[in-house]
Amino acid sequence: MKEYILKGFLPSDLIVKWQDVIFIKLCFHSFEAGNFTLSLDVDCNFKHELSKKINRGDLQDFGHYSISVDNEFPRTWEDLVSLFAPEVEKKVIQLRDYISDLNNQPKEKESVLRSYPLNQILYGPPGTGKTYHTINKALKIIDGNIPEEQEERTEVTKRFKALKEAGQIVFTTFHQSMTYEDFVEGIKPVSDDGEVNYDVQQGIFRQICANASAVGSKSIGKINFNQVDYYKMSVGGRHRKSLHDWNVQNETLSLGYGGKESLEKYIGIKEQKEFRERFTKDHPELVEETNFHATAAYRFLKMKDGDIVVVSLGNHVIDAIGVVRGDYYFDDDHEFPHPHFRKVEWLATDMNASPSRFIKKNLSQQTIYEFYSADVKIDAFEENFNNRPNPVQKPYVLIIDEINRGNVSAILGELITLLEPDKRLGASEELKATLPYSKKELGIPSNLYIIGTMNTADRSVEALDSALRRRFHFEEMPPKYDLPALNKVITGYSLGSLLQTINERIAVLLDRDHLIGHAYLINCTSEKDLENTFQRNIIPLLQEYFYSDYEKIALVLGEGFCKEKEHQVVFAGQKNYSHAGNKQYELLSPTGDVFKEAIKRLMNG
Repeated sequence: MKEYILKGFLPSDLIVKWQDVIFIKLCFHSFEAGNFTLSLDVDCNFKHELSKKINRGDLQDFGHYSISVDNEFPRTWEDLVSLFAPEVEKKVIQLRDYISDLNNQPKEKESVLRSYPLNQILYGPPGTGKTYHTINKALKIIDGNIPEEQEERTEVTKRFKALKEAGQIVFTTFHQSMTYEDFVEGIKPVSDDGEVNYDVQQGIFRQICANASAVGSKSIGKINFNQVDYYKMSVGGRHRKSLHDWNVQNETLSLGYGGKESLEKYIGIKEQKEFRERFTKDHPELVEETNFHATAAYRFLKMKDGDIVVVSLGNHVIDAIGVVRGDYYFDDDHEFPHPHFRKVEWLATDMNASPSRFIKKNLSQQTIYEFYSADVKIDAFEENFNNRPNPVQKPYVLIIDEINRGNVSAILGELITLLEPDKRLGASEELKATLPYSKKELGIPSNLYIIGTMNTADRSVEALDSALRRRFHFEEMPPKYDLPALNKVITGYSLGSLLQTINERIAVLLDRDHLIGHAYLINCTSEKDLENTFQRNIIPLLQEYFYSDYEKIALVLGEGFCKEKEHQVVFAGQKNYSHAGNKQYELLSPTGDVFKEAIKRLMNG
C-alpha cells in the first residue's frame, strides 16, 4: 500500500506551539490490488520535541474514517472537502479538547486551585451581591475564569447551569428545618415494587463527596466508550446484599429472571418480538407470572463482550461498573435462585457514587435495561477509566446560601472536623468519620470547594459556632458606592451618594452588619423606580432593623419620609405619649415632586 497526504487540516484557534506537531490529514491510499480509498486520520510529527507528551495510542482514539474511490466519488476538490467536512469538524472538537488537556499540566492546574480557599463564606448585609459572586467564584474555581460579562450575564448563567446539570456544582440553601439527615445521610421511606421500605439515603453533602472522590479504577487498557452499549443491572440490590457482594467478589452478573432452564437455545435471536414469542411458547407459566421474565432474558443475552454494565444498589447509588466479558452461561449449582450468568471485568467497585455522575437520568427499578446513548455521560467514563498519567481531579463546588440560617453544628455533625484542609482525603492529616446510619466511612475530597453566604442582618459572624469560624475563610462583601450603575443621577443626587449617606447613618445608630446593599438601587433608572425601591425595600428594611423605632428611621431618612405626628394621643391624666420620653411618628409615602423634596431633605440639601 502507498500513502499520499493530500491535505492537512488544523483548527486555527489551537495554540500555535502545537501547529507543527499534531494535525488532521486526508490521505489517498493505493493498494496493489488496484483498490483506492481516501481516509481521514489524526497524526503527529513524532520528530518534534513536544511529541513526547503525546501517546501514540491516544491518536487511535480519534477514530478512522474512509471512503472508497468508485463511480460515486466526488469529481472536484470542493466537493471532496465538503464530503469530509462533518468528520473534520468532529475531529477538530476532539483535537481541541485533547490539546487543552496537554496544556493543562497537573502542576499548573493544582497551583491555580491552591489559590482558592477550600472553605469560604461571603458575608455582608442584604443586597451586596453575595449569591451573585458565589456563581463567579464557582466558575473561576472550575474553569479558571468566567465568560466575558454581558449586560444580562447570559454566558455566565448558561455555563453555571451546565455545570449544575453535570453535578460539578451543587447549590443548596440552609434553613431552620434543614437537618443532618437532609445534608449528610438519613433513613428515608422508599417504594420498591409497591412495598414501602426504609433505607439509608445519601444527603446533598455525601452525594457531592462521592462525585468528587476519585474512582478507584483498575487499569485494563484503553476502552473506546463511544463504541459500546451501556446497561444498568441489579445483581441482588440492597435487599439481597449478600448476593450482590458475591457477584462483585466473583466477577459475575447473575440474573434470577428467565426461569430455571438454560437460555442457550435463544442465543442469536436478534429481534425482541421473535424472542418474546418463542420464550412465551416455551415458558407460558413464567410470562403469566410477569412479562419481565422474557424482557430481562432478552436483554441479558443481548449484552455483548465489551459492553459496559452499571451495577446499582437501589436507585440512588452506583456500586460497581464493569466490562462484560465472554458469553452467557448457565449454572444452577448455587443456593441462590440466580442460574443465568455473564462474566464481568470490574473497572471499579465499592464506588458509592451518585448515578448523576455517569448518567443524565435517574435510575429505574428494573433489574436490567439498556441506556439510551444520549443519557450516558461518556465524558465521565472517559475521565474516570481512560485517564492519562497523573490526571488532575476535577474541582467540585458546593454553594450553601444563607449558611447561618440553619443550625450548622447540628447539620454538619462530626463532619466539621473533616472540613479542615489538612484533614481532607490525601492530605497530611487525612481523617475519615464513620457515619451513624450507614456505618460507612466518609472523608471529604481535597477537590471539593465549599462556598457559603451569610447575611449579617440575620446573625453576625461573632454569633457563629466558633468551630465553624475557625475552619472557614471569611470574605466581607460590603455595599459598593462607586459602581457605574450607581453613578446615575436621579432627583438631583447620584444613587451611590444617596446610598452611602443612608448607610453612614445606620452604622452610627446601629452597626455595620445592618447596612443596605447596592443591589437594591443598581437597577433604578427613573424617579419612579427609586420611589418604588424606597417604599418596597428600603423603608421595610429599616423598620425591621430598628424594630419600628420611627425616631431613628426619621434620623436616617429625614422628615420627608418619617415625621412626628402633629396630633399626639392623649392618655389618662391628660398626658400624651411624649411625656414618657417618646414621640409618635408616622411613615409617609411621597411621590412626584414631594418625593424629590424628601430626597433633598434626606441629603440635607
